[in-house]
Amino acid sequence: MKKASLIIVFLFGNFLLCAAQEKFLYTKDFKIILAKTKDAGSNLFYDKLLKRFQADDSTLTRPEILSLLIGFTDKPAYKPYTVLETERLIYKLNDDGKFKAAHDTAVILLKTYPLSYQGLKELSYSYSKLDKADSAEYTLNLVAKIMSAMMYSGDGRSAETAMFALGPADGQHLITGAGLSLGSMGSGRDKSGNFLDMLQAVTKEGDKIQMYFNIQHAVLKMFDGKSAKEMMEEQDKKKTNNKN
Repeated sequence: MKKASLIIVFLFGNFLLCAAQEKFLYTKDFKIILAKTKDAGSNLFYDKLLKRFQADDSTLTRPEILSLLIGFTDKPAYKPYTVLETERLIYKLNDDGKFKAAHDTAVILLKTYPLSYQGLKELSYSYSKLDKADSAEYTLNLVAKIMSAMMYSGDGRSAETAMFALGPADGQHLITGAGLSLGSMGSGRDKSGNFLDMLQAVTKEGDKIQMYFNIQHAVLKMFDGKSAKEMMEEQDKKKTNNKN
């Protein structure tokens, strides 16, 4: 099933030729930006950015879209591992040719999870199959916005310049959405201890490109904001208490 668009392939092709024009440092900038998204007086206030995003505002900059993604990580609805099941269901419905069901499921998901990369991409695809070209183009524009913000956040070619990915599978979606194949997959950490998704992007010619995606915020959400070490210590305490 071919879902890559010329827009996305063009964006990814340009990305491979050059690094991000401005430097985003996750460890240094994430918390600063997150604080601004909570400030109603800031231009980066989450509600303001989301309204512009959903209006497909062409003046939205890549830093602003990245700020929007960061702002969403603090919302109660941000459950990146829980939502994977629904995103996969939408993909399967499209793959099975059930485009109306895929559309309806995606619309419901996006009401509470408006920045789902795969949700938006699959919705665009279902629109195209339902002969709603304008809606398909609009939704694909939103996908391209998220993709451009990810590319802005880092060149993805090293652990220290990893791309920001809102969801744990978004790195995979970015690669396959660009018409490339996935090679080996693994995980690691940068020098600051941030959790990374490590993926190989494989070109049609067989060239392999190692890519890094920062998903520290998603992992923390899975552990309810606690480190893996803290979670293991809590489990050990529970086991000890149960024995007593």
